[in-house]
Amino acid sequence: MTVSITRLLCVFALFGLIGCGATPTTLSGKMEVGEAKGDVSPLLAEADELWKSRGDRAKAEAAVAKWEEAQKQDPTKAEIPLNLAYAYYFMAHVHDRWTEDSTNKMEAWYAKGIKAGERAIFLQNGDFKKMIEAGKKWEEAVLSVKKEGIPSLYWYATNLGKWSLIQGITTTLGNKGRIVSTMKQVLKLDEKFFHGAPHRYFGVYEAKVPGGSIEKSGKSFDKAIEISPNYLDSHVLKAQYFAGKTQNEEMFKSVLNKVIEADPTAIPELEIENKNAQKIAKELLINIEDIF
Repeated sequence: MTVSITRLLCVFALFGLIGCGATPTTLSGKMEVGEAKGDVSPLLAEADELWKSRGDRAKAEAAVAKWEEAQKQDPTKAEIPLNLAYAYYFMAHVHDRWTEDSTNKMEAWYAKGIKAGERAIFLQNGDFKKMIEAGKKWEEAVLSVKKEGIPSLYWYATNLGKWSLIQGITTTLGNKGRIVSTMKQVLKLDEKFFHGAPHRYFGVYEAKVPGGSIEKSGKSFDKAIEISPNYLDSHVLKAQYFAGKTQNEEMFKSVLNKVIEADPTAIPELEIENKNAQKIAKELLINIEDIF
């Protein structure tokens, strides 16, 4: 049997001997910003209005198209790739996860989310951009990002993490350093960002990564839920990863049933995301034998 060099190198990565983390972008070198060609305010206003109805897939896609067109016309505005980084994540997490061939579709969205998140980071954080272009490691450059750069950091790392998981364990481990260092910076700058998002991330991370601490996982989930008890994804992820890993079936059922019974409008601007979390909770309960 012939083993390719690439595959062999990825095997070495499992033991921490080398990095093997392919990404859809180089994440190094110069990023040409480009110049604004006109006023994109009308496009952004249309996109924002469409996005309010993002539970309707057609309207969500229309909003994405508006933002993409706006970025072509004005590549200097950080808010545009930042909106796209979340929108691409949303399209995968809320819409395409329920479709046929969901994995390939979600992978494509997350890949676009990585590129958008990277662009947003570069546009928002001049010092970071200079350091990367000078050849500094991501883990070092990310420490230069200030509080205003939190959203771009988080959605970049989230898309990269989701994309890496689809690629497999070797890619996930290869990108671990970049993702973890980014999330640690978010945690340091604002632990409450997006309803305790950095704590939620480390709840999943500690439960999934080889050698992770399940005790730390539980504490991270509890902190995220303490920060924002009405954000239902935190509860779903705790059931899936913490209760699942500890084989606590009673907790698993209790947490998910409470999610299903919760009021999704408790956070009005995230009603659509909360309803999706309830849908995931129902699916997990239906397929409980896959976990226990």
